[in-house]
Amino acid sequence: MNKVAAVLSLLVAVPCSAQQGTTGELTGRVTSAGQALPGVTVSLSSESLLVNRTTVTGENGGYRFTLLPPADYLLRFELQGFTTAEKRVHLSLAGSARADVELALAPLREEIVVQSDSQRVAGDASIGANFRAPLLEKLPGPRDIRAAVQLSPNVNSLGPRNALIIAGAPSWDSLFLADGVAANEYLSGQPHDVVLEDAIQEVAVLTGAISAEYGRFTGGVVTTLTKSGGNEFSGSLRESVTNSAWTKQAPWPDQPDPLNHINHALEITLGGFVVKDRLWFFAASRNAQSTARRFTLLTNIAYPTTSDDKRWEGKITNQITAHHIFIASYAKTAFAETNVTHVRTSGDVLDLGALIPERWQPTRLVALTYNGTLTANSAAEIQYSQKRYALRGNGGRSTDRILGTLIVISGRNLNAPFGCGICGDDERDSNSWSAKTSNYRNTRWGNHTFVIGGEGFREWRTNAGTRSSSEFNIQAGSARIVGPNAYPFFGPSTLIVWTHHYPGDRGSSLNTSSAYLNDRWDVSSRWTFNLGLRYDRNHARDAAGRLISKDGAFSPRLSATFDLRNDGRQQLRASYSRYAAKILEGGGAAQQVGIFDQYGWRYGGPTINGPGVPPDQLLSAQEALSRLFSWFDSVSGIQNRENLSFITNPDASTVFHGSLKSPSVDERSVGYAMQLPAGYVRVDAIARDWHHFYAVRVDKTTGQQVNAAGNTLDLAWIVNDDSETVRNYRAIQLQGSWRHDRASIGGGYTWSKLRGNDDEEEGVGNVAPRNCPLQFCYPELLGYPRRRPFGYLKQDERHRARVWMAFEIGQLSASVLQWFDSGHPYSAVATIDPKSVLPNPGYALNLNSTAAYFFSGRGAFRTDDVYSTDVSLQYEIPIRGVRLFVKGDALNVFNNAAVVSPGTDVTDRFNSGAASGLLAFNPFTEVPIEGLHYRLSPAFGNPTGPESYQMPRTFQLAVGAHF
Repeated sequence: MNKVAAVLSLLVAVPCSAQQGTTGELTGRVTSAGQALPGVTVSLSSESLLVNRTTVTGENGGYRFTLLPPADYLLRFELQGFTTAEKRVHLSLAGSARADVELALAPLREEIVVQSDSQRVAGDASIGANFRAPLLEKLPGPRDIRAAVQLSPNVNSLGPRNALIIAGAPSWDSLFLADGVAANEYLSGQPHDVVLEDAIQEVAVLTGAISAEYGRFTGGVVTTLTKSGGNEFSGSLRESVTNSAWTKQAPWPDQPDPLNHINHALEITLGGFVVKDRLWFFAASRNAQSTARRFTLLTNIAYPTTSDDKRWEGKITNQITAHHIFIASYAKTAFAETNVTHVRTSGDVLDLGALIPERWQPTRLVALTYNGTLTANSAAEIQYSQKRYALRGNGGRSTDRILGTLIVISGRNLNAPFGCGICGDDERDSNSWSAKTSNYRNTRWGNHTFVIGGEGFREWRTNAGTRSSSEFNIQAGSARIVGPNAYPFFGPSTLIVWTHHYPGDRGSSLNTSSAYLNDRWDVSSRWTFNLGLRYDRNHARDAAGRLISKDGAFSPRLSATFDLRNDGRQQLRASYSRYAAKILEGGGAAQQVGIFDQYGWRYGGPTINGPGVPPDQLLSAQEALSRLFSWFDSVSGIQNRENLSFITNPDASTVFHGSLKSPSVDERSVGYAMQLPAGYVRVDAIARDWHHFYAVRVDKTTGQQVNAAGNTLDLAWIVNDDSETVRNYRAIQLQGSWRHDRASIGGGYTWSKLRGNDDEEEGVGNVAPRNCPLQFCYPELLGYPRRRPFGYLKQDERHRARVWMAFEIGQLSASVLQWFDSGHPYSAVATIDPKSVLPNPGYALNLNSTAAYFFSGRGAFRTDDVYSTDVSLQYEIPIRGVRLFVKGDALNVFNNAAVVSPGTDVTDRFNSGAASGLLAFNPFTEVPIEGLHYRLSPAFGNPTGPESYQMPRTFQLAVGAHF
């Protein structure tokens, strides 16, 4: 309760409401003496509009402007016999603002009344936050999309490799848009780094009660708008400088001296006009090189990693006529890096041989957009976009069976990189189109804004790679760590896996066609309803050419808002929504590198590097591999059938049992919002429950078949599961903002619980995100309760707060950003092999029949709480229309050193062998005892190296100019 009280006292954030794409809408009602006033001429002007717009209020006094870029607007209301009124309103990205006015009868001498823009909070029930470029520039730290998302409540970065989690959904299941283009990476679902920081105009983060105009997600929607030109030339020049030597070292002994190397990032932007009020342009470029020092896991070997990031952006805005606009935007990146880990692994490498020496990631985004007003009350928008992305050199370079073979130890890589860097590019591309029309009707029963639209989205992947450049990888249960060396343990639990890729070009193709309708119904000045319905139709094939899904689903989006006092200052909101995800490749199988056969043999040779071997007699990874393959060759190598443990053949061992449904989530929310004299505050309660999980089923009913090589295989069905898998999210979030003169405060707090019985992000013994319910997968062997207990998932975070303060004194501006993250859960879990103590009821056991066993409750342990105070100072010098600036950031000023990545290793007989002295146990009938059946690692719950801690205190500097 003390933590809750501390963050509640900090309140704060920024409002957001939902509107599709890169534009928004502005509506309102004009009255006089409480009665509707039709026939009022409403004029709209802004520096962001190529031409001003005008409309006339209807029978109910209502008016509407649509397809508006986010900006500050001036509204002017005129009707003969009444006073003229003006009102200033800010419209946020993807926002829907409302401005109601009351006109009085004109006196003998007419006067203009200028009204403030703080009369109302956002008029619908959508939940989220908007972050504009001026705020991102003032705050300390990064200014990119990821930084903006983390300022929002209802998110965290607890996914694999710090991936963003929105509203409790898996990290791959949110939608990221850049100028309307889907910018998600194909496998991870995280945003591509294609948008320049100085090119960002605004970022909208939608986390609940999201309009039917958005689809293909169960998390949230992040839409980013880049800057456009204007009738005045403007631009920026920024040089950002960092250095590892400016970072305090983590409290870990015997670290080498910091790497003293200056890293530069140069950004240039320029916007303006070719023809005033007709043709605008914007261009930007970024060139950044960096060198940093990292450490291997457990062995703590220091190594340098470098990156070279080049980006270019361009946008043309053309006013074809007074009512029709065409926008073309283009973005391109050329990103190269050295000494990195594979994008789909956890980043845990035990030696330098597991690093990828060089990798390239070219990306290109193109978007063509038309929007136009067809009549005074109707408009249309059409967009076509494409994304092209490739991974080049993403893996090992050697085909040698010793040098190129990957050793995997509890998810950590040793000896060779994950993936094949010489097998060709891994290409992940997409195309999309969208079209919508909106129509406004002003009736005696209220004002209706109807939107009807459709979308088509296609993504595909081609890749000829395998899991290692030699086509072999060794699955070892454990390793001996002695100083900077990792010695793999090879025993009866070790698997020799051959991943022979398919010849030729085979690629997946995933298609979603969608249609939606949405009616925003302003019943009165107090009641607003949003009635939305979306339909998504999948037609997807995996890389083996098999039909994954040919299925459709409806997603209702319903909400209501009630104005308590009929003055726009206090509102109650409620919503019910269903969101459906896109179909994933392979129906949820994380096919990390192409499509291939997998054969796994149980190692049957003498134990290598067992627990009793003295440290000076341990064999290196390559020496251990040499002995392992000598035994393998002696028993006929890949022709061996006696030791064959499993076979995975996409054509023979798995089938899609019917058409898969898209995973979906049901959401309910209630909230309260209050307008303050110089800000606002809002609280929302959110509940989410997921359905239609991807699952694999192999039991006595799924049958067997013989593959082309004559092997009898258990047949696995890929299906949806709703009966046994559970994932739910409960949250209360608080956000608000306040501004006075040249000072402002903002931020948010989230209390949440994420619970379930299958961690789709990092399952042990399963291939995420396809889960394996107790009664689905070899139930006689794997159906024990402690394989999938219900509890706190790894992405659960009880308390999270982001609060910032900014103020200006003359040419000096300062800001403080306070972070708080409560600890996240982890478990005492290891892999066991029930076959060693249970009889085989007749399975071929060609599929993986080892699985996780939770020796503790799921999420029974927690990492340290994280506190960080970041400070920024910026000084500007205006010279003849140019504002020179220098900005310094100090991150984690008080150098807090929370342990965020502790050791979690658990040793049992399966992963350490008989020499460990641990006993096997029956997972159905016995309760294992610590010290007898398993042991926690000495590092369990403790730091294991410099990278176990939160980022230490660090400094960074930027200089440049705005004009």
